[in-house]
Amino acid sequence: MWWYVRSGEKRGPISFKEIVSLFRNGSIDFETLSWTHGLNEWQPFGHPSSFAELTQNNDKFLFTKSARLTPRFSSTSNSDELKSTKIDKSFDLTNTKPKLNLWKLAVGLLLVVALISSLAFYIHYTNGVERNLQLANERMKMQLAQQKMDLEIIRKKEADAKDALAIKIQEAIDAKRQAAVAEAEIEKKSQEIAQAKKQADARAAAQQKAQEDLAKNKASPGHPGWLMDASTGCRVG
Repeated sequence: MWWYVRSGEKRGPISFKEIVSLFRNGSIDFETLSWTHGLNEWQPFGHPSSFAELTQNNDKFLFTKSARLTPRFSSTSNSDELKSTKIDKSFDLTNTKPKLNLWKLAVGLLLVVALISSLAFYIHYTNGVERNLQLANERMKMQLAQQKMDLEIIRKKEADAKDALAIKIQEAIDAKRQAAVAEAEIEKKSQEIAQAKKQADARAAAQQKAQEDLAKNKASPGHPGWLMDASTGCRVG
């Protein structure tokens, strides 16, 4: 909202469009004292500070609030001070543009750069974490596969050892059986030898007895000089 001085009286508040319309129709000029929210004191309408505030949107201020903020205007203001104020009459009000706040623009650019950097770091960090998880998963799979192969090798060795042990046990059983058979053969042979020896001893004893009987008969008178062997049925002597 704007206030201006005309004929020594303060008038207003009026809107931005209204004060521009007054300037265009000649009701006010560059030397007209004016004030709006943001100015420290009343300034000629052509003063640079007035034009700077003119480019801002002041319609958002209520009448009561703006009225309380307006500085007190005195018709007995120092005219010499107003005359000494330089007025830029070459400034065209119709081409006024909002003043660019470079500080806010720089802060905004810094925030955008920081946001982009944070996003890039997050993407890089996420990709790195995902890559590390994939590598860890592949490494774990390789370790599990190696452990499975080692377990299969151990099981195969255990099976081979069991087979070898079974073969050894079977060989031991066969050897024991063969030893028993050999022992039985030896026992049988021993018995046959003992039987043959017994028979040989019996024949030797019979022959010894026959010879003794023959010797006795030869010594007796009227003996023919021979005897019959009872075991063989042959004559002896």
